[in-house]
Amino acid sequence: MRRFLLLLLVVPVMMLSCTKSSTSASSNYDAASDVFKGTYVQTGSRLDTLVVSVTNGKPSLFYNSKAFRDKAQAHPELQTFEYEFKDGKIGVRAINSQISSFIYYDFSWVKTGQIFKIQTIAIQPDIYTTSFCTFEKVQ
Repeated sequence: MRRFLLLLLVVPVMMLSCTKSSTSASSNYDAASDVFKGTYVQTGSRLDTLVVSVTNGKPSLFYNSKAFRDKAQAHPELQTFEYEFKDGKIGVRAINSQISSFIYYDFSWVKTGQIFKIQTIAIQPDIYTTSFCTFEKVQ
């Protein structure tokens, strides 16, 4: 009888203490992406911005550089990349790419949610370099 009473007390307490986050149910949820979303300026060139948002349901980076604007390109998708975080790196690929795999680059927060460093080639694939750029959130 004691075990039965104990069971009647323990089971409801366990059920009440187990909560499931609505975000954990989605296989596409990435907590790092939520912190990452926003508009950033490059610290070395404040005319270059990086917009982190969602494009066609995919997490995306749009590198709106001064060089891109000067060329007055009609194809912003050439500067837009889908991204994901994995093992402390950022994976990127062209937003409309037929290639299913991401290419991973070094990424680190200087101040989480505000300032980060990223390998330049991740957002400027036409410029091969091993250098990094730093971005600071403005929105």
